[in-house]
This record gives sequence, C-alpha cells and structure tokens, in this order.
Amino acid sequence: MKKTNTITALLLFVLLSFPLAAQETDLPPGERLLERLDRIFQETSPPLEAKLPNITLYDATGNKFRLRSLKGQYTVLLFGCLT
Repeated sequence: MKKTNTITALLLFVLLSFPLAAQETDLPPGERLLERLDRIFQETSPPLEAKLPNITLYDATGNKFRLRSLKGQYTVLLFGCLT
C-alpha cells in the first residue's frame, strides 16, 4: 500500500508540473516544449545500428537473460511499466 501511495504521489507531481514546464522562458522563440524534447532526443540518441551494451534484461515471466543472447533475431525492447 505504501508503495502505491508513493507511486501515486510521484505521478501526480509529474502530471501537475508538466504544464509549468511548458511555460519555460528559455525556449527559443516559437519552439514548443514537445518540439524541444524531440530536438533533445534527436541530438542525444545513439546513431542507427550502434551496438547496444550487453545488459541483463528480464522477460515477461521475470527470468533474467543477456541482451547478447538475442543477436540475429528481430527484437522489440519495452521499457517501463506495462500495467
């Protein structure tokens, strides 16, 4: 229950502070927040076909596996909570 309350409080903080972030004054003229986030993503993303580090991941049933074990297979990586 305590974990749920913490997550709920964090989610509310993020949702309530998002409109404030949209009012940033350091945005270049005419640039909206989503455009800025997209620009930052494009500038900081790794190049296409860059090698990923051999990290440990978890499958849908909670079993650990190494990313390198998927080499040569079509793979979709999902991050975050899916519930």
